[in-house]
Amino acid sequence: MDIGRELLGKKLSAPNFLRSMSDGVTDRLALNRTPLITNPLQKEEKSPRIRPRDRRVERPKQLAGETIMHRVRMHWIVHVPAIMIFGVFSGITVALTIYHQAFTEMLNLAPHSWISIVLVLFVLSSAIISNSFLIWFYNYYIITDCRIMHFRIKNGFHYEAEEIMLDRIKYVDVRRPSLIALIINYGHLELGVDLNTDISIFRIRWIKSPHQLMHDLNKII
Repeated sequence: MDIGRELLGKKLSAPNFLRSMSDGVTDRLALNRTPLITNPLQKEEKSPRIRPRDRRVERPKQLAGETIMHRVRMHWIVHVPAIMIFGVFSGITVALTIYHQAFTEMLNLAPHSWISIVLVLFVLSSAIISNSFLIWFYNYYIITDCRIMHFRIKNGFHYEAEEIMLDRIKYVDVRRPSLIALIINYGHLELGVDLNTDISIFRIRWIKSPHQLMHDLNKII
């Protein structure tokens, strides 16, 4: 609307009018465009609208002089829900295989319909286990002496990476979700990240020996 008002008093032919409208929209889009960050270690201007987790990079590599301290994956406890569902589906599959005749007679189904049910349960249980393994395998952290990088697979296929510079971390804390977490020795690591105007919480979830990792981070931040 503002561009249209600016052009009201001007005599422009149809092609020139469309070209002026296009140039105005292009200029406004260019003003809102965010510059790309090419160097992962380059410090950008601090702004309350910029969150450390929004700075995503394509598989950052180890830089010259950078020392890798830890490679962290999620604890095996994250597989328990998938294993439980797989166990239930497997039990139903075995029961249908053994008592399929009584099952089809009770539900008045076709003689061989139980085979289709068994195949469906097998495919679902295999998909659940495979999804749990892929999330665990492609979701990990690399902690160096100057940054924390988080690699993960998102929405099944999209692979992304994000990083936080250690000089922006103000405190490190450990959270245990349950008593079982204390016994098995896993938990969440909470990082307080300075955003210039406030502190944002970044969590490293479901990791083994979080207190050891907290101790190592406190020595370098």
